[in-house]
Amino acid sequence: MIWKGKQINTYRELVELALSLKGAERKKLVNEYYKTHGEYAMLNIGHIAGYYPSKTAQRILDIFRTEHPKFGRNI
Repeated sequence: MIWKGKQINTYRELVELALSLKGAERKKLVNEYYKTHGEYAMLNIGHIAGYYPSKTAQRILDIFRTEHPKFGRNI
């Protein structure tokens, strides 16, 4: 995915970028990602969230409006 001229190559890069953005810009990133990569890619984001501390993981799940494939919304 390319965001504002920068190539995003990994889920970690995408998650870190989303965590750094605010408001409408963050929402636009997430919507663009969903539109271009689909529902299953969002589940991958949910999986990646499980590798973060629980507070950050919950933020990731909220930002991407997804859940962890095994633990659901509660990590």
